[in-house]
Amino acid sequence: TAVWENAEDLVYADKWVIGAKNKTFTRLTLASETVGIGFAAFALCLNLTRLDLPESVRYVDDYAFYGCEKLYQLNLGDGVKDIGEYAFASDGSTVLKYVDLGTSVENLGSYAFSGCTAIEEIELPESVRSIGTYTFYNTAFWQDAEDLVYADDWLVGVKNPELTRVVVKDGTIGIGNFAFYQISAISVSLPESVKYLGRAAFYGCERLMSVVFDARVEIIEEYTFGRCPSLATISLPDTVTKIGRSAFYKCESLRAINIPDGVTEIGDSAFYGCASLAAVDFGGGLKSIGERCFSDCSSLRAALLPEGFEILGARAFYNCASLAEVSLGGFIAELPERAFYGCGNLKEITIPASVKRIGGYAFYRSGIESLALSENVEQIGDYAFYGCEKMRSVELGGAENIGNYAFGGCTALSGIILKKTTSFVGKHAFTGCTALTVFAEADAIPSAWDGRWNSSNRPVICSAEINEGGYVISVVLTAINRTKYAKLYALSAPAREGYDFLGWSLSEKAETIDFALSETYSAEDGVRLYSVWGSASED
Repeated sequence: TAVWENAEDLVYADKWVIGAKNKTFTRLTLASETVGIGFAAFALCLNLTRLDLPESVRYVDDYAFYGCEKLYQLNLGDGVKDIGEYAFASDGSTVLKYVDLGTSVENLGSYAFSGCTAIEEIELPESVRSIGTYTFYNTAFWQDAEDLVYADDWLVGVKNPELTRVVVKDGTIGIGNFAFYQISAISVSLPESVKYLGRAAFYGCERLMSVVFDARVEIIEEYTFGRCPSLATISLPDTVTKIGRSAFYKCESLRAINIPDGVTEIGDSAFYGCASLAAVDFGGGLKSIGERCFSDCSSLRAALLPEGFEILGARAFYNCASLAEVSLGGFIAELPERAFYGCGNLKEITIPASVKRIGGYAFYRSGIESLALSENVEQIGDYAFYGCEKMRSVELGGAENIGNYAFGGCTALSGIILKKTTSFVGKHAFTGCTALTVFAEADAIPSAWDGRWNSSNRPVICSAEINEGGYVISVVLTAINRTKYAKLYALSAPAREGYDFLGWSLSEKAETIDFALSETYSAEDGVRLYSVWGSASED
């Protein structure tokens, strides 16, 4: 580029140094306003012996000084916060021995000092928050370790993968990423001094059964205990505020877990595939559950989310076959795609008034028997309740948009009310609803509805008058209601909670009927028929 061609020696892009046109220097002097050192900017500078970075430098990118085999002394200054992967790594021929990381480093990337065989010890500043995979692999202190590898007050690796019992020494502040990856440990004890658990720290420890968790960590990072199929119990400290993505992914023996009250977020797939997980105490502070968080937790019986809960991820409880009790709090705005897909044991659920949208396949083939939506619901997605064969009654609230196949295959569904607020009904919305009669508040089916919305040709009674309580007060028989298909199928009664439908009367508030349900079409055109109700029978 012109930036490269016009440079005299060091090449800058704004305040980042991205390379050198001449790599024969022994010492490197950067501009005092340099913020970052770019990817492989000084890789294979074979004559560089000492490096002193100005305090303006915040970032050292991946491979920045890879293979600088004569580099002997490194002073990062007090400004550097992030050191990238392989930043100072070597194939083992480097002479780097003296390293001063400054006072601000927070993240040391994977393999950053790998192969620096002359480094006998290193002092880590208190600012360090994470150490990557094999950051110090094959340094002198790594090679000299017997079982566990410590870099200052961090545990960064394991020399002996056959260790069965791991006791992390008191005073250890952090555990590096993948530090215990696939070792044979059966038990691990973490002291109270531990504040940081690295990404995938115990990933793939197939024999790990117990963790003594005295550590005071705030974040359970992603994949921390992923694929630990023997882990049956774990007690999280009350300091935890976040559980990361796939943190307990496929911990197939985990039976129960208590989420501390301080946890506000559980990441995507955090408990995915925990087939034995039967009980979860969600704590009192939880706000968000990620996508697929509890998917395929086939033993989970209840999901009682706290009142302040707000965000539920797609497929959050997908295929939770044993799930029978759900509480969604009072602030959730959306039930997303496939949230309760295949929850065949879920017979009832209260949808909070805060919910505005129910996503596609949200309750697909669930066990829901009745449904009451508030006036705030605007949209019901495609296939949202498809195959809910036990669903007998539905109150659609203020639903404006009903998606394709939304209630398809709900074979027990009988009377349903579509209000004037319903501006669109998708194709085959009620296909296979063999017991259904639709009571529509509109005088005629709106032209905006899909032409195949009633593809099963179920009876439709228009001009229905609806009570504020959500039940049919009266209907007017017209030619629209007497379609050629209407007489082919028996009408089903309108529904009213706590009452049985007795029939129709020609007089308002009458207690006797003039037409039984089966005689509805005997009434003359233009005559208003009033519903007559009796107290519901005990059965």
